[in-house]
Amino acid sequence: MDERPRFCPSGHGVYAPEADLCVDCGAPLVLDRRGEVIGDGWSIDRLIGLGGMRSSVWQASRSEGDEVEVAAVKIAECDLEAPEARRLIHSAAMVEGLHHPNIVRVYSYGETEDNEAFMVMEFLKGRTLLQLLEQRGSLSPGQAVHVVSEVLVALQAMHEAGIIHRDIKPANIHLTSRGGSPWEVRLIDLGIAKATRERAPDRLDFARESPGSQGPIIGTPEYMAPEQVLGAALDGRADLYATGIVLYRLVTGELPFQGRDRADLYEQQLRKRPPPPRAPDGSSGLPVGVATAVLTALAKQPIDRFQSAESFRLALEE
Repeated sequence: MDERPRFCPSGHGVYAPEADLCVDCGAPLVLDRRGEVIGDGWSIDRLIGLGGMRSSVWQASRSEGDEVEVAAVKIAECDLEAPEARRLIHSAAMVEGLHHPNIVRVYSYGETEDNEAFMVMEFLKGRTLLQLLEQRGSLSPGQAVHVVSEVLVALQAMHEAGIIHRDIKPANIHLTSRGGSPWEVRLIDLGIAKATRERAPDRLDFARESPGSQGPIIGTPEYMAPEQVLGAALDGRADLYATGIVLYRLVTGELPFQGRDRADLYEQQLRKRPPPPRAPDGSSGLPVGVATAVLTALAKQPIDRFQSAESFRLALEE
């Protein structure tokens, strides 16, 4: 048993190592890593939150001369060989070397002395697009085009590097405010991204394979392209389909396909035509170019969609 104490992420106290749940709120307890040093001298300061895939995210810092650097550290709370750990390393490996302003920057990754996978990345202020939508419901056409255009710039760089994201959705798009200017937009979480073997990094052998490349269908059903539902070979046009659904949701406040369950969503992605996008008030008061671009991106056959992220972006500027 790990002898480190655990604490409630909601602030209800510190517990003994053998405890699992907070007695006050029932939340799963987190290992108290404060003061731990991870990777290249990063000292864990405080818990930021709990990520997916059984992971925790921490703010960390280190001193470089008179300056103090701040980063976010994501740690898989499981054995190094567990799927969750493999996905975390895979995500870091996909981003490493992609120094792009619209893609989260990864500084380092590897394994701790306790055989846990970790990733050190830039510390991002702000919130995800999903959190913004939960507050606002929708965005104006201009705001939506700005966000999606920045996503498409990132996707163009990824696709040129031989990487398919495979999970474009509001939760994986991060927004940082910059005064009165539009948001800075970054793609995050490449945990199920797929790369050609030639592009895949050499560090840590299991980073060379896309997690789940064999087995269950991977992705978020509401945003999955038909070929992704079928488990067929994918290229960047699957990401463009998902981006089209993101744009649809931004300007209408709704998803184009809303099934009763996963199987129903799969069926709709395969066969149902999306309803024409309308403004949240029910009117058709959307710019024609935006509505046309959405429907082009959501074509069932990849050949009928935009053939590159750049062509999608340029269509939104017309």
